[in-house]
Amino acid sequence: MTPLSAIAQTTSATVVSIGDGDTLRIRQSGQVTTIRLSCVDTPERAQSPWGQQSTSRLKQLLPAGKAVQVREITRDHYGRTVAELYVGKQSINLQMVKDGQAAVYRQYLKGCTATKDQYLQAEAQAKQRRLGFWNQKCQLCLGIIGDRVKDVAEKIKHLNFRLKSPPKQTLEKSVRPKLVEKSSVLEFWH
Repeated sequence: MTPLSAIAQTTSATVVSIGDGDTLRIRQSGQVTTIRLSCVDTPERAQSPWGQQSTSRLKQLLPAGKAVQVREITRDHYGRTVAELYVGKQSINLQMVKDGQAAVYRQYLKGCTATKDQYLQAEAQAKQRRLGFWNQKCQLCLGIIGDRVKDVAEKIKHLNFRLKSPPKQTLEKSVRPKLVEKSSVLEFWH
């Protein structure tokens, strides 16, 4: 359950359209505004099939015309309003994570301090249950887990993994360029 203090700081709006799994347009006070869901990241639409599935799930949760509550956090470098959206007392951002259709965007989690633990717990449960895009062998594909390329390369240094190919090359010279150029698939072994 979302803390009531978070919901109390919201304004009303209506969904106009969904752009992808973490971007939509709303009508608020007669103006159409682009919203970037805060504290989460979803695959891009071109990342098949996960991007389309994430977009589809957000459309199910927020069909055009749906009334929402908007808790604005900030504006991003594209000028979009970064916000947490609610239907009733349900955080749509958090629901996307619970469904395995969004990952916690740790770099920007400070905007959701009141619900940080709920986000992290929801992501862990979705991974454990292999929901949504967590239902694949690759759990570290570019753009899927909410971290950008430089963050991914840093995380790789601290994880146990096995590359599908090439078998015995260094991380810095073999993995990072492939993440940037080809979105390499890594397989994790626990």
